[in-house]
Amino acid sequence: MQIRRYLACLILGAPILSTAGNLAGLEGEPVEPLAANHRHRAVAYVFMGTDCPVSNRLAPEIERLHQTFSSRGILLRAVYPGHTATEVREHRQAFSLTLPAFVDAVGTVAKEMGITVTPEVIVYLFHGDKKEPTLNYRGRVNDVYSRLGQGRPAATRHDLREVLEGIAAGSPLPLRITQAVGCHVGR
Repeated sequence: MQIRRYLACLILGAPILSTAGNLAGLEGEPVEPLAANHRHRAVAYVFMGTDCPVSNRLAPEIERLHQTFSSRGILLRAVYPGHTATEVREHRQAFSLTLPAFVDAVGTVAKEMGITVTPEVIVYLFHGDKKEPTLNYRGRVNDVYSRLGQGRPAATRHDLREVLEGIAAGSPLPLRITQAVGCHVGR
């Protein structure tokens, strides 16, 4: 059902983040995450869970990607569905995360986007003055987990890094979808 809805958004050109007003910054301020980002090449939303071992294991890699690509016109943003601002602040401090974070307190945005696990990433490309961004990637950060509870010592595929490298080089890859592995969203 979620895949059909997602594909319908792509085919019909409907805004994919129509409930963006449900996101809040850590001080409770409402956030419009896709507004005024035309000066950037892309934005990547990483849906994370504070109590998810998969999110926690990948947190250092997510921060490295943020550090690498923020100066190259690509924004990385953490979205925490079902968490409070206090939980998010504590998580960011525990893992030394500096990427901007948003609270999706009741999981409305995650639900609308079809996010069922954390971590899962969605990357949008911006096209100059065109208002609506286009979806470029949806899926995992890398393949360090083949299924929940079955991790590798190190990743063999770096899906998100490959996508961001292509965008930064001015040669975005075609739309790509991988299967995210992680903890169920909805506490």
